[in-house]
Amino acid sequence: MVAIERKGLETIRINDYAGYMVTSNQDAPLKIDIGDSRIVCFDVSACCRGNIPYFDRLGEILDHPDAPEVVMSYLLSRNLTNWSPGKIPTTKMKIETMRRQLPNPIRFIIDYILPWPENCINRFSCKKVYQDYLEWCECNGEKPLAKKDAGTKFSLI
Repeated sequence: MVAIERKGLETIRINDYAGYMVTSNQDAPLKIDIGDSRIVCFDVSACCRGNIPYFDRLGEILDHPDAPEVVMSYLLSRNLTNWSPGKIPTTKMKIETMRRQLPNPIRFIIDYILPWPENCINRFSCKKVYQDYLEWCECNGEKPLAKKDAGTKFSLI
């Protein structure tokens, strides 16, 4: 929300739809909390990676003096009747990014119970779960937490 305060007039409050684009080759350049609807993630194609002539030509096109007008005309021609700026898509990449940012004991538990049938309730020993966690960490290149710390994280689930 942005407040526009003009001298001698009432303050007007409007929604702020300022957008920022972050491009990165890192897996998780931004911290995305579960339920955060401000961020959309796109996994782009690598088909033109290393294609220098393609990017040189694209640069020439974008440097043309008419390029901003052409792009703006295209954007203004789009039908936005049903567009809602509050409806940010939850893409596969966004879900994967949020999951990668979870503490490793929680990611382990997700992997641990994912193959279980729906509505399955299993009982297991803490010792067995911690041993499986250590093996999971080794297989996934993760640094395991000490037993007490892992137990604290597991208890949050």
